[in-house]
Amino acid sequence: CVLQDGWATLCVQPGDIVHVLAEFGADGICTVDRDHGFVVVTPDLLISATAVANGIKCLRRAVLSERFKGTDGSSKQMLLGTILHDVFQTATSTSFSDGSLKQISQQALQKQRHLRDMFSLSLTQAQLQEEIAEYLPVMRSWADTFYRTRGADMEVKLPGRTYRNRGDERSSVAISTVRDIEENVWAPRFGLK
Repeated sequence: CVLQDGWATLCVQPGDIVHVLAEFGADGICTVDRDHGFVVVTPDLLISATAVANGIKCLRRAVLSERFKGTDGSSKQMLLGTILHDVFQTATSTSFSDGSLKQISQQALQKQRHLRDMFSLSLTQAQLQEEIAEYLPVMRSWADTFYRTRGADMEVKLPGRTYRNRGDERSSVAISTVRDIEENVWAPRFGLK
């Protein structure tokens, strides 16, 4: 496998377990670059989607959050994730407008179970509201693009071939309804939990 662009600096040692998601040529060689494929190093070590999202903004923050999680079963990251989950799920049945997201997040911070966790972690509502506010524009952007809209063009490879799907074209993807948000999704192939 030939690693190019940002992938060229990937630290891979002989004996590392890797999962390469790329198209291999007839010669058995593939190229992973900014536009094609990706490599998952140690896919058996699962990291949370929250850690991946935190890594986009600050890689150190994501690593430190994972490494120094509280051992008592509760941590700031877990609480933040739970509250964001509540906000997102509530917004799917109400609205993703800026005002609605802000109101839903403020209501979530008032829930008894969250107040208990905030107290045990010595966190204030203001501290959490500040962190929650970083994610609200992302939720709004997602909803504007995919939820109850015309959707967004993206490459979607669907199984099988039909007159509408030759397996090599871009499709418009839109989500019309959400019944529930699945929390327990593990994807060892991608190293995610």
